[in-house]
Amino acid sequence: MVSFCIEAVMGEPCMQINRATIEVIVGSVSILDNPMNPDDGAPEVQAGKVSKFRITTTDDLEMIFGLITWPQARPEVRAIEMVDGLSKYERLMKAGRLSLIPVEGGLWLAEMNVMKFNDRKYQTLNRPTESELEFLAGGDAYELLGSFGAKKIGTREELVGETSRTRNALAVLFEANDTKAVAAMYTLTRIMAVMFDLGLKHGD
Repeated sequence: MVSFCIEAVMGEPCMQINRATIEVIVGSVSILDNPMNPDDGAPEVQAGKVSKFRITTTDDLEMIFGLITWPQARPEVRAIEMVDGLSKYERLMKAGRLSLIPVEGGLWLAEMNVMKFNDRKYQTLNRPTESELEFLAGGDAYELLGSFGAKKIGTREELVGETSRTRNALAVLFEANDTKAVAAMYTLTRIMAVMFDLGLKHGD
């Protein structure tokens, strides 16, 4: 499959994350669904807005994802449609959603968890090591994400003064509604992790 990109035709190159290409689709559409993390007392079903992005890879994946904002819930990223690709990517249709936490200064916070094989026969979200992130990025992961708009990377304690048990979790700060920056982080931690079967030992 040949990777394509509307932005490239318009003179704005698509984003490249190792072996994946990201095309942000202009505009937004409405959605009526269940948010991943609704506010307390919020309705179970809400009308949200979806900003879509297409990801293609060198192993023939073509998949559509959406950055969804809700009136009474945290923003999130979820898979919208799998157009083509290996069956292992189907896991992302029901797992690997990314929750974004609004914080002070018009920013969103997201934990940098990766899809990884552990003690199960399928990938789940786990905290990554520095070497795993470098492997997925094909270089310096922090520099790569920064080049696409990530504002700051560090632990939740370093970024927002978190004191709970998640204080040591690695996280990223984005400008609110920055689809490109969020898509880059999602691609690194989900798409590339599935592509490389992260955590799967040889012979498993």
